[in-house]
Amino acid sequence: MKQLKLFLAMLVLLITSGAKAQTDVTNTYLTNADFSSLDGWNNVKSGTTNNQGNGLIGTFAVANSSTSTTDGNHPADMHCIGLMSRWNTVFSTYQQTMTNVPAGVYTITYDVQNTNGSTGSVTYDNLFYVDIAGVKTYDTNREWMRHSPIWTAHSITFEVSETSDVILSLGYGNGNNNINNTPIVYISNLKMYNVNAASKDSPVATSYVVNGTIGIDGNGWTQTGGFQNKATQSATHKNFVPYNTNNVFEGNFYENWNPSAKANKMYQVVENIPNGTYKLSIGGFVNVFATGNSSTNLIQYVFANSDKTPLTSSQATAYEVYTYVTDNRMEIGIEQVQ
Repeated sequence: MKQLKLFLAMLVLLITSGAKAQTDVTNTYLTNADFSSLDGWNNVKSGTTNNQGNGLIGTFAVANSSTSTTDGNHPADMHCIGLMSRWNTVFSTYQQTMTNVPAGVYTITYDVQNTNGSTGSVTYDNLFYVDIAGVKTYDTNREWMRHSPIWTAHSITFEVSETSDVILSLGYGNGNNNINNTPIVYISNLKMYNVNAASKDSPVATSYVVNGTIGIDGNGWTQTGGFQNKATQSATHKNFVPYNTNNVFEGNFYENWNPSAKANKMYQVVENIPNGTYKLSIGGFVNVFATGNSSTNLIQYVFANSDKTPLTSSQATAYEVYTYVTDNRMEIGIEQVQ
């Protein structure tokens, strides 16, 4: 894991309110998305403790503990679900199967709050995902693992290639940590949008990235880690050819190289862009691939904001990341965390 390398980054806006309106399909595919009832939801858990349920924000309390907080977007008449995974309840989720969802690109949004100020500093199992025929797309924003005094926005963007049943899972596992102070997680404001007005072949707009094709220098890109070599290289360089056996890289690429491995990333902040759903197309490789790197054990990955796609090998590979922008800015790049 001595080096990360990057090439050809393109950020494509799939849909925005300023171009073609997203279609709210929440009530088309989800039952009781407002959590006023648990009909349609399946509490998938291990153990028998009663540390989950639904109720009004600011009133309902999981396991007779702290309630979620009300604010301008989460009033006292809005419902939520809550759950806590601890002791013999190894995991707890609320799941719902959406049947016959047509082909297209979709974004599910929701808000999460962890009200347990004494949450233990350990890693928990992320069970926030969408599952299509066993292939899971995870919500990689995991701030809920620590106490949060406010609600935080989450999203999962996924593509359905043909009409399929889609499972939505909301919850977590305690990671076999037999501790009492696990997260008290509340979830509310669940929505689902169809962004079929745009597609991979017919995007609304083209790249917003500076120097996405990597010219003669690294203009537009920032590196961390204080690495020894931060420069562009040619895809035909003799030391690189063994990592490009599928001819994914062409022209130049940008590298962040160091004799010893440590955490680092190469990234760019894209600002003043329309809010909406985006697809990041980006290529990258590492000269030493991290054993066990995966969507549930992210060590080396490409990213767009909090959404991440794990690298799959040491070979140069083209990757895609979908993300949902709400504040007109996005950070994109490639990173390894150790």
